[in-house]
Amino acid sequence: MNHIKQITADIAVADGQLSPAQIQQAAQTGFQSILNLRSPQAAGTLPHEQVQVEQAGLTYAHIPVTLSDLSDRLTDLVLNKLDELPKPVLTHCKKRKPMARSEHPF
Repeated sequence: MNHIKQITADIAVADGQLSPAQIQQAAQTGFQSILNLRSPQAAGTLPHEQVQVEQAGLTYAHIPVTLSDLSDRLTDLVLNKLDELPKPVLTHCKKRKPMARSEHPF
């Protein structure tokens, strides 16, 4: 699986787009949900990711985030979704590093 950074006991971030095999692996390792933070226009986006995640028995949520769109409202939306989703949650975005450098805690 892509490099994964554990943020809390219940939230982890994968570095980049998950493949179908990695979605299956996430389910097998105990994740209950996947939160996709990628823009649908991002290069390399997995088509029909929601279907693949749900077929693996996981809950899926998608909130597109780009650095240019970061705001308090968007941050609140992501944090509220993280609170709602069954735990543990695996999130992914285009690249983890730019998000980790932002002041926003997701």
